[in-house]
Amino acid sequence: MLALDLRSLALLRIGAGALLLVDLAVRAGDLRAHYTDFGLLPRAELGLYTWRTVWTLHGLASPWPAAVAALFALAALCAIALLLGWRTRAATFGSWLLLTSLQYRNPALVFGGDVLLRMLLFWGLFLPLGARWSLDARRAPDPDVARGNAYASLATAALIAQLAIVYVFSVANRTGPTWWNGRALHDALHFDQFASRFGTMLRAHEGVLPALTDAAIWFEALGPLLLVSPIASAAARTLGVALFLGFHATLGLLFNLGLFPAVSMVAWLGMLPTAFWDRALGAEPARTELRWSWRGARDAAVAVAFGLVVLSNLASLRHDARTPRAPVAWERPAEWIFVDQLWGLFSPDPPVYDGWYVFMGVRADGREVDPFWRGAVSFVKPPVVSETMNIRWREFFFRLQRDARDPRWASFGRWLCRAWNEAHAGPERLDRVYAYYVEETTNRPATKTDGTLTVMAHACAAEPLAARPR
Repeated sequence: MLALDLRSLALLRIGAGALLLVDLAVRAGDLRAHYTDFGLLPRAELGLYTWRTVWTLHGLASPWPAAVAALFALAALCAIALLLGWRTRAATFGSWLLLTSLQYRNPALVFGGDVLLRMLLFWGLFLPLGARWSLDARRAPDPDVARGNAYASLATAALIAQLAIVYVFSVANRTGPTWWNGRALHDALHFDQFASRFGTMLRAHEGVLPALTDAAIWFEALGPLLLVSPIASAAARTLGVALFLGFHATLGLLFNLGLFPAVSMVAWLGMLPTAFWDRALGAEPARTELRWSWRGARDAAVAVAFGLVVLSNLASLRHDARTPRAPVAWERPAEWIFVDQLWGLFSPDPPVYDGWYVFMGVRADGREVDPFWRGAVSFVKPPVVSETMNIRWREFFFRLQRDARDPRWASFGRWLCRAWNEAHAGPERLDRVYAYYVEETTNRPATKTDGTLTVMAHACAAEPLAARPR
């Protein structure tokens, strides 16, 4: 029940390495904007987010874009080594360290897929990820895992439990009424900032959405039990893998969630049991009994880390009668080793208010331009709002929550001015910039009317401006 197959761990390693490369490629497009002092979060303002940001390697490199680019290149090399299984443990540690550093350089860009990928690498530090299908296995096979493919340890138990925690605490955090009256999926699909093109098409079939909402909430609550079924364990786990692969593929179709569906699918592929591989590869089932791997220092570290993960999740619960919140102090020890986490997509309810952003810059000659998308200013709703920017930018603006008082708007305004004026001179230089949020409700009654909010007004060479009416 607590064992994992070494070939499944190899598949997890290969998938994690590939996802790291994709993640770096996507992030590299906004390297200067997101991770340097030139961008929207200079190192001097890191404290606006969390006390942990000051230690990051990417934070130390912030004044020099070339140094940040070098860290990206080093992370790519570690990811390639992980994918190939070369010096696997060192590659896993390097990948985890550099990914953690990158994430905490600008925490407002982090979403659930980032956290899960970081945790897969963290638990991978204690697992034989390179025991199969790797250069390490060809060069110097590990004698501890030479016999058979089934492997069990406290680390395998922790990885299985970590995957279950994602879903159990997601359900525990969904304390709002819409998840329990069947309306949540309807509202989520009308939240245009994340709904995909396919998801917007599903809105036309409102009759099936309550049933799908009920199915989703109960599936996430009970589905992880298939990981540790004492009856027909291999068949139950294989069924669980197949069901959750389909579940996350469906999420990826309905919502633009970046790498989250892919990371989740890689995690579930790591759960495939030995019986699946023996049948798929035509091998004879192993006749030797499974040996439990004990290592004192490693297992002590795993036990402590997992205890902190549980405390962190308990501290993350929403504060209401159904799920009383644990003391916030319970989360701090997990933050020290970067295993803190919060699971709860669209919790406690999907957002009521939706909308899209419009950016306007006024040049020195008085002409209005869009300094973000580098086009004409338009307040017309985009056909698919979630496709207007990548997940990093969407997460950044989602965190700001239309709050004009958030100091990060001023940082964003300064970056807009710098980025535009770097390439324009004379009358084409920006004099001031504005950000507007065109608000609408998610197709249900709300407490305020739709309208256009001015969330940022910034003078490129002076203090922030008063709101400009539109």
